[in-house]
Amino acid sequence: MQAPYQIVLNKSDGMIIVRLAGFWDEATLGQFATDVLRELAGLGLPDGQHVALINLDNLAVQSQTVIASIGQLVEHGPNRPRKMAFVVGHEGLARLQFRRLVRPPNIAMFDTDELAKSWLLGDSTMF
Repeated sequence: MQAPYQIVLNKSDGMIIVRLAGFWDEATLGQFATDVLRELAGLGLPDGQHVALINLDNLAVQSQTVIASIGQLVEHGPNRPRKMAFVVGHEGLARLQFRRLVRPPNIAMFDTDELAKSWLLGDSTMF
């Protein structure tokens, strides 16, 4: 079984890269939120100064409860990034679920990690 998430820090770019997988429940989401905050402390940046790439390619369609909780975390969670990119390289229900969380100009959705990184690290907001 694949782990439900992987968190990688790119300190040179001030970026957190998160890969989500599988079907989540509230317990998985709670552990994820705790782990992200712990990892963010390792970036050494003030709150809100990092950027985040969230890859959803291996994430299953989620329950409405989990999507609502993720939405709360994205919009009101502690230490939110200054820019966030969701990556979903395929069409489908998971992409539609997360499209609702996109809030220009600092949250966007992309087809590839490369496009997301370019936007996250560039000066342009694209919108």
